[in-house]
Amino acid sequence: MEYHILKGNAANYEGASFKELLDEYNKYDKYIYWRLGNKKLYHINKGDKCLIFYFNLPDSSNRILFIGDVVDSDYNNGIVNEKSIFAESEDGDKYIKLNLRGIAKEDVAKYSKDKLLHKYNVKNINYMTSHILINEDEHKQLIHDIEKENTNNQTLSVIANYFERYCRCFFNHKTFREENGFYYIEHHHLVEQNLVKSYSHIENIEKLINEPDNLFNLCPLCHRKIHHAEKEVRKEMINKLYNRNPKYFNKLCEALEGKKSSNSNTLDWLYDIYNINVTKKWVFIDLRNRIIEKYGNKLPNDLIKKVHLRTMEDYKENCYSSYRKKAYIEFSNNLVLDININKVQRIKVINILKEYIK
Repeated sequence: MEYHILKGNAANYEGASFKELLDEYNKYDKYIYWRLGNKKLYHINKGDKCLIFYFNLPDSSNRILFIGDVVDSDYNNGIVNEKSIFAESEDGDKYIKLNLRGIAKEDVAKYSKDKLLHKYNVKNINYMTSHILINEDEHKQLIHDIEKENTNNQTLSVIANYFERYCRCFFNHKTFREENGFYYIEHHHLVEQNLVKSYSHIENIEKLINEPDNLFNLCPLCHRKIHHAEKEVRKEMINKLYNRNPKYFNKLCEALEGKKSSNSNTLDWLYDIYNINVTKKWVFIDLRNRIIEKYGNKLPNDLIKKVHLRTMEDYKENCYSSYRKKAYIEFSNNLVLDININKVQRIKVINILKEYIK
């Protein structure tokens, strides 16, 4: 008996449609006819076991989702002559007949791409095309853990129902069913992914921003609203998303900004990210006070040059106009910090200022 990993992709129709998968599962008395194609790359024989690794699942995971016993195979001259409705046939295609059931349904990390790569040493998972042969010696731990799994009652219907909850907008809207059988949904990071570059100096920044707590399912309308609606509408939506887990977002704000944060400060920070509340720059205010305390009005010339500190008179004369508004932070009665209203620019300036108050 050998173990194999086969690939599915829940983002498109080919080899992945859960609707067709369920139809076939019900039509053929809980069996699936899995098309292997006509390439002579590998043999899957009767008695082997197949692990089905899915990309782009509705819960945003990439992982082994099913295990199947091969009860018949064209490679053994078996009679796999039923036409699969799960995937269209081509001349010379080979099929296997699988008794398929779910595995680790709610544990998205257990057999994830990352775990397969680092814990189970499945090195070619990064560039798998359609098949990986599991080596009994090299992947002994994976086989051992898989054999211990309880797959009772993890039918395809149960798995499909589990994913239904990930196909509903956070604001309780349903959209339409895609060809893969799931309701269409879009993923939104409340603390947006484009901030990764802005906070690149922070270790594990991508991991912090891509935590599940920062990810929300939104219907297309709500996704556009949170980016483009009137400020008060967007503010209300941000509040609701934030309130799903305030502690998480407070900690995320503290990690990125390097400052203790309360609920109101974190919300101000989120509004700032969405350009809703650009007049409140609490991080700058704190830095301003600390810099004035250290330097008074005699700020170092290189600091003035780097962050565009100007006299108030020069600022009003050269920078402020109805068509070219600038954000500024007043450092003293006569010095201001002049920067664009731009989150990325502000973060760069903050990092420079921090160097002067160590």
